[in-house]
Amino acid sequence: MNSNRISRRDFGRRTALAIALSPTENLVAEPQPQGEPPLDPAGQAEVDGKFANVVRLYGSRLSDDQKTRVRRVLGRHQRMLARVRAFAVENSDPPATGLRLYPSDTAALKKG
Repeated sequence: MNSNRISRRDFGRRTALAIALSPTENLVAEPQPQGEPPLDPAGQAEVDGKFANVVRLYGSRLSDDQKTRVRRVLGRHQRMLARVRAFAVENSDPPATGLRLYPSDTAALKKG
């Protein structure tokens, strides 16, 4: 097997990381946080752990501005995840939406 090959998964991870860590002038301007609420202790611990892992892996290649941006993005993602995780769902719950490729009423097909 060729050692220069890269899996699709690794390509996706590296691409996402490169985009997240690229200078902001190359990206669409991000809105500045306006008084975002502080994270709960568990959420802050998760952000700190993820940030420590990023610094461990890529810290020597990141500028101080990039490190600040990574921490801000991780905090924003944690806030979004907290809202998703707060929504109670059971395995027996039906899906909220369904994809319909045809009308549910067959009479509507005959009219058309």
